[in-house]
Amino acid sequence: MRQRKIAYRYAKALFDYAVEEKILDKVNSDMELVGNVCTQNRPLRRVLQSPVINKKKKMSVLREIFKDHLTQVTMNYLEIITRKSRENYIPDIPLYFNELYNEQENIKTAVLKTAVPVDEDLRRKIKAFLEKKTQARIHLIEQTDPGLIGGFVIQVADQQYDTSIQRKLKMLKREFEDNIYIREF
Repeated sequence: MRQRKIAYRYAKALFDYAVEEKILDKVNSDMELVGNVCTQNRPLRRVLQSPVINKKKKMSVLREIFKDHLTQVTMNYLEIITRKSRENYIPDIPLYFNELYNEQENIKTAVLKTAVPVDEDLRRKIKAFLEKKTQARIHLIEQTDPGLIGGFVIQVADQQYDTSIQRKLKMLKREFEDNIYIREF
């Protein structure tokens, strides 16, 4: 729990600074990059979390990875965090920064699960429908799950709309199990 609070506070500090300096979009893209690299690069996470590796070495690793890809503000931010021995929070900070950014820009994330990939026209229609329904911009994440057999499942925040054939089969099975008329079978 404490790790989350600290990472959130660091993300909030960077977010507030980016808003104040009017560079929020640039810093957001930087934080997306940092988050993606940290998620996909396990050795980097291990270096950042290692108490044996000194701060200078960690900062040189971060500089080498991000030197041509981040703005100076974000690079300075990572340097400050590393100098204060808080580099183990770097993988978590982009998650909270993204939450703050989405809240500020009225963006909601929707997860669309289908049995097969959807075409561009259907994607556009689903996105337009969800934007109208939620009164927010939608960031659509698509996932394919052959187990759904057909139909789709859309999840936005804490709401879920499930029209999958898998769900319908489960409901039909429950209905047959609860059939009071034919007990012998």
